[in-house]
Amino acid sequence: MRKIHLLLGLAVLLTLVVAGCGGDSTTDNGMGDGTLAADTIGAAGGNIEVTGEFSLDVPPGALDTDVAFTVERNGSPGAEPTGYGYASDVYTFSPDGQTFLTPVSLTLDYDPAELGAWPEDSVRVWCRETGGDWTPLPSVVNAASDQVTGQVAHFTDFAAMAPESDLPGDGVFCALSVDKGIIAYPGGGGPPTLLISDVISARFDGDVAPCDPSDPLQVDSVSCNTWGLEWQSETSRYVHMDDMYEEFIVLGDDYTFTVDGGATAPDLEETITFPADAPYVTSPQTYDTVDLSAGVTVEWADDGDGTVFLTVQSGLTVHTVEVPNNGSHTFTAGDLSAFSPGMAAIVLNHYNRRYLTVVGYHPESFIVAKVTNATQVFLE
Repeated sequence: MRKIHLLLGLAVLLTLVVAGCGGDSTTDNGMGDGTLAADTIGAAGGNIEVTGEFSLDVPPGALDTDVAFTVERNGSPGAEPTGYGYASDVYTFSPDGQTFLTPVSLTLDYDPAELGAWPEDSVRVWCRETGGDWTPLPSVVNAASDQVTGQVAHFTDFAAMAPESDLPGDGVFCALSVDKGIIAYPGGGGPPTLLISDVISARFDGDVAPCDPSDPLQVDSVSCNTWGLEWQSETSRYVHMDDMYEEFIVLGDDYTFTVDGGATAPDLEETITFPADAPYVTSPQTYDTVDLSAGVTVEWADDGDGTVFLTVQSGLTVHTVEVPNNGSHTFTAGDLSAFSPGMAAIVLNHYNRRYLTVVGYHPESFIVAKVTNATQVFLE
């Protein structure tokens, strides 16, 4: 079962990065529409803040030219995503679509009275593209100040949201995943050697458990396209994979899960499109040394559309950013200041994901198609 543990270990690490646990949640600010703040920020960085509402921190180097920013309260925010509700007002940051060379930090104040029975760490920063759907961002909650912070790669609509169910564990929690795991070994001065393994998995839980199952459930059957998934008691998941480092996932293809839940869970059929790119880190290479005092530039191949999540993790210390899938991002010495010397992992994730809106399933259930590449380095 070594190969299953290897790849599902990468999947668990991704889940730690991009998913969290978690209230009818609607805030009436009574102030109507209008511009809340406006300022011009350039290459030196800066901050836009309205006390009690939001704070946007633009680090030096995130822009290469002066940009006139405005922030407005959206007086007609529209419907929340199914299973979630607003825990703050909806803010429109302009210019719409403005991108940054490095991510910026957006902190939103939320109303804890909107959370119902949910813990405060269930709050997330969500973004909504123009004409698109709401999407959660990796977020950090400061319960002492009732604030949530997310890393923002471009401007759009933003709001703090929390699950709207009054009872944690309301419905079966489900995670459906199509994974391409990439391990890159040093190439002796040339390109790295790639070991690529594909795995499809599904798990069902009586509790909301985005990471390892806490109350694993078994259903009658699970399939994805033409493959039947088999129950693996060691990982409490349904899994399909071919021989070690055997590829069968095709970039850009659709993958449909069909679940016969029997007496355990509702039946469902859900389709996800796999990303068209499979990026992997080319520098630093596995076993390279990273100077904490100098920072590190991470470079990757097969860049293209969308964004990637880059994570540096050593023990319980984690630093994650979402950046454009353009092939390069620099972690500064400040980004790495919380890390101590020793072994660490640089993890690159590129994925499509959405939450399931199926009656009988918990609203944090999701389906994801993702590329995960982990590179081991030494911090000194």
